[in-house]
Amino acid sequence: MKSTIVPAQITTVEDKIAGSLSLGQIIILLIPVMWTGIVYVVFPSSLEFTLYKVPLIILVSVMCILSSIRLKGKLVATWFGIVLHYYLRPRYYVADKNEVYLRDIVYPKISPAKISTKLKSSEKSQNAKVSIPAYEELLPTNFALNFKFDKKGIYAEKI
Repeated sequence: MKSTIVPAQITTVEDKIAGSLSLGQIIILLIPVMWTGIVYVVFPSSLEFTLYKVPLIILVSVMCILSSIRLKGKLVATWFGIVLHYYLRPRYYVADKNEVYLRDIVYPKISPAKISTKLKSSEKSQNAKVSIPAYEELLPTNFALNFKFDKKGIYAEKI
């Protein structure tokens, strides 16, 4: 009787679609086919075979074939993405020290002479003050706000 081994971690197992090729490998291998069609139709002297189109097609085909090979269980394209991410990462990190949390704040000492000059300058500005009514006069005084709740704590207008 033939027995099959069921892996403990099912999410790490890739599905094989055609032979030993996974979906990622098939997509990478379809890129040269699409690229060949684009080069044949879009580039000048479209829908005609010209010699300058051949190296473009061969270059992309070789790159895609090489990137679809597996090394240590991962695609070469994945390794290329890891290396690219490593080299494009930021090299310098700037720490922001403008936080006040757990810092000793040193307040400057103000001499009495500076305080007296500030008082004199504020006396000049007192003459230009506009009278503003007190905030109690601005608030309405003829309102009532009541909330009534039933035994379950739900708001009810009439109990």
